[in-house]
Amino acid sequence: MKLIVITNPDETENEAALISAIIESKLANIHFRKPSFSEEEAEAYLLQFPLGIRENIVTHTHPQLTEKLQLKGVHFTGNTKHTIAHYDAIDCSKSISTHSYDEITECHTSFNYYFLSPIFQSISKQGYGGNAFDKLELAAFLSNHKEKSIIALGGIDMQHIAACKSLGFAGVAVLGSVWQLYQKTQSINEVLAYLKKLRSAWEQ
Repeated sequence: MKLIVITNPDETENEAALISAIIESKLANIHFRKPSFSEEEAEAYLLQFPLGIRENIVTHTHPQLTEKLQLKGVHFTGNTKHTIAHYDAIDCSKSISTHSYDEITECHTSFNYYFLSPIFQSISKQGYGGNAFDKLELAAFLSNHKEKSIIALGGIDMQHIAACKSLGFAGVAVLGSVWQLYQKTQSINEVLAYLKKLRSAWEQ
């Protein structure tokens, strides 16, 4: 199971400490996503982490920082897909956001994994997602494209883990469920325990 935690789009108190703890625990991978950050702000944010932590972070924001800061890789979104060819020669993890089957099957570039969303009702975006994919069609598509390593995104929490596995996803990406828990408890240990529960639920 690939478990990915996407950073909260807005800055959160003691966020860096939680990101470091998640990486050190090896419970999940980290995707850095701060769409409102300028390149300078993104670079300053990432430089607060030592290289041993930073080299485990994949960025959605200002992908040109991937090589400069020795990040783990780049994740392409609608705003950066036009730059994909620029990274062909760079040896790093490459992933992409998709919102339809055609976006995956018509992709001419090979990615390490693909986000597909929204699978369930979004936790962080009210009123987004929920019925975007017929679940029988989705299971058939995933069964026919196992080599693509497709990751479920959108509304992922404990109650949806079993469904994601049975549908045939290679893993899940979480955002709202993690950051709402952290904002409520301000406890790194609580979040790490939650990530362990997600992994355990998948393995059952």
